[in-house]
Amino acid sequence: MGRLSDAINLGYWERKVRTDIMAKEFSAATRELEKEVAEIVKKLDNLPKEYTQRRKLYLLRKAGKEFVKTVQNNISDSKYNHYRYRENVMKDKPDKITYHSGNLRKSIKVLRFRKSKNAVYVGPRVVRKAHSDAKNYGLNDNIVDPFYAAMVEYGTRHSEPQGYMAKGYEQGRIKALNILVRGVERILKSYEKKNRV
Repeated sequence: MGRLSDAINLGYWERKVRTDIMAKEFSAATRELEKEVAEIVKKLDNLPKEYTQRRKLYLLRKAGKEFVKTVQNNISDSKYNHYRYRENVMKDKPDKITYHSGNLRKSIKVLRFRKSKNAVYVGPRVVRKAHSDAKNYGLNDNIVDPFYAAMVEYGTRHSEPQGYMAKGYEQGRIKALNILVRGVERILKSYEKKNRV
């Protein structure tokens, strides 16, 4: 009996160490990409802000869409729907919430946050408050609730890590950088043409 519990604990710690290593590698890759993007976008800083602000965000969104595709391709959809129950004070029994297969994949979007004016992010979009009373998630792209996204990425003591964000990031990195480089070159040429620099 002692041996079995030791083996279970060892398995848990192996998974924990593996997910910690994965998280560190992913954050290192993220920092490297951020550095490369910053160098590319730095070229635009010499141009007037009003000329480039909209174009910068357009380029970043376009590059972000490349990551959306590669991240989605690395998500293994469950064959089955999953359920959880939410307490309902108006009823005697809790509400049954259904998470349809593909919910996590459909939640991957290019995101912008109010506080970060010059940045876009790619990742699972959390459901809006307007849909917080929904009972079905993942039937379409608008009503999604990826509350378990980190558990799928890094694994749990019951499941292996999928690493869909890290793999998608690595696979989409070169294409996204090429989109940024070509876009910056077009913007610079356009500016030179208009202003005869």
